[in-house]
Amino acid sequence: HNTLAANTLAMVNAIKNGQVKVITHPCASAAVVDIETVAYEAIRHKVLLEINASHFRYPELMDDGYFQRLQTMIKICQDHYHPMIIGSDAHFYSEVGDDAALLKHFRELGINGDYIINNDLQGVKEFFGVE
Repeated sequence: HNTLAANTLAMVNAIKNGQVKVITHPCASAAVVDIETVAYEAIRHKVLLEINASHFRYPELMDDGYFQRLQTMIKICQDHYHPMIIGSDAHFYSEVGDDAALLKHFRELGINGDYIINNDLQGVKEFFGVE
C-alpha cells in the first residue's frame, strides 16, 4: 500500500543507506511523502533533492498538494543552506535540459538560484567528490 508513512519510511531509508546521492521526484504525487521529514533527513545525510522540471511541462502530473510540498522542500533546504538539483526528467531528446516551464515559477516557489547545484560545475564536482 502507498501510504504516507510507508512512502516516507522508504525514502528516508534510501537517504540513510549511504549509497544515494540524489533523490528524484521527492514531491511526486504517485507516492506522497512527509516532505519535511524527507528534507531534514536529506540535509542530515548530505543528499540532494530534485526539483523536477517535467512536472511543470506536464502539470497533469501534479496533484493538489504538489506545489505546496515543493515550496516546503525548497524553503527547508534553503533555510539550512542545503543545495538542490534541477532535473529536466527528459523522456524525449528535445526535453534534455529544458527547464523553461519551471523557470516561470521560480519566484512563486521561492527558489534562490544560489542553491541550485547544477548551476555551478565546480559545486557539482565538490559535492560528488570528483575532479
